[in-house]
Amino acid sequence: MVSKNLIKGSLIGLCVLSLSGCASIMENSQAQKFDIVSDPSVAKITVKDIKSNKIVIENKTPFQIVLDKKAGYFQGKTYLVTLSKDGYKDISFNIKPTPNGWYLAGNLIFGGPLGWLIVDPLTGAMWNLTPEQNENVMVDKQIITIKLLSDLTDDEKLKLKKIN
Repeated sequence: MVSKNLIKGSLIGLCVLSLSGCASIMENSQAQKFDIVSDPSVAKITVKDIKSNKIVIENKTPFQIVLDKKAGYFQGKTYLVTLSKDGYKDISFNIKPTPNGWYLAGNLIFGGPLGWLIVDPLTGAMWNLTPEQNENVMVDKQIITIKLLSDLTDDEKLKLKKIN
């Protein structure tokens, strides 16, 4: 015979899981970290929040930055990153929010409608920030590398994808 305490404990655990969003459980919900490096190094980087048009940070490469993921309920933040160095052409790219896999699929198992509609959208856990790649910007996990096209190896040039 199953004890009442085991049943109570299981029900409490189930209630706690149902009040959480899956992405909130599995990932850091509010911010995402990036390492930004450039070749040539010691280039000036400006990161601007596009919605507020405010500069988030100005720094020199290499450095690490932590960016907020959410701009509001069901709204992720988009950032404009600009790299500049004397004697070189400026390079700009966006870091955009994309739906998190744990938000999309994980709430089928753990969070349900509460996770989809309330918890993950309110915490920002529903978003991953994804840098746009172009001929000068390469992304490997959370490391953003910015290079001049003329400095790419032949192998790196073969991996480039035309975006327009």
